[in-house]
Amino acid sequence: MSVDSRSESVLASGLEELDLYSDRLAADLKRYVQEIELWNPKLRLVDAAGVDIITRHILDSLTLVRFLDEFIARSPFSRTSGDQAGHQPSLADLGSGAGLPGVPVALARPELAVSLVERMERRCGFLRNVSAILRLSRVEICHMQTRDLPPRRFDIITARAYQPVDERFIQDLLAVLADGGEGMFLKGRIEKTRNEIEQLPQETRSRVRCEFTALNASFLPPNSRHILRITRNAG
Repeated sequence: MSVDSRSESVLASGLEELDLYSDRLAADLKRYVQEIELWNPKLRLVDAAGVDIITRHILDSLTLVRFLDEFIARSPFSRTSGDQAGHQPSLADLGSGAGLPGVPVALARPELAVSLVERMERRCGFLRNVSAILRLSRVEICHMQTRDLPPRRFDIITARAYQPVDERFIQDLLAVLADGGEGMFLKGRIEKTRNEIEQLPQETRSRVRCEFTALNASFLPPNSRHILRITRNAG
């Protein structure tokens, strides 16, 4: 199974738009898409095919990279102290499913330590296979629920189609997010997410700071996507 010429063109133009294009990344992402299409009928990984996988899943996931880069640049992770180089932060992708956004992010930024957290064993099998094929040496597959992850271990938490921003969502996030870390979540319309946050109990809302950024790209429908960034409030 191969990626058709239209999908290849859309992928290349999208990577250029995101300032991420390289021959290596384009080739790896095409291989990844081939694996999704091969296993999708059996595992129901994504509700898309052909060019829709590229736009709705691959490029959509890669819109996170700019925010990851900004977070790392302003954090202690990228700095040096004396003879010790700053370390790269750890990232956990919750409810990873087909590996979205974790696998595209790991391909674009291979220096990151990425944990793909997925509760379904069959999908974990797919992720192990993809990780081996793409030689993602810094990717770990975690067959578990979010609540079973080590406490306050991860500097960055990502997710796409995870769950609404409710009290359980915030509790799970704060349980695994390291001090100084940030949650980055790809969501739909801003108004819907704002409403979810407004419905949270005041005590829960007071524990976090939320920022909304609309995502504008030629491969996304207008006003359809945003990134929600959540940090822990002091105290």
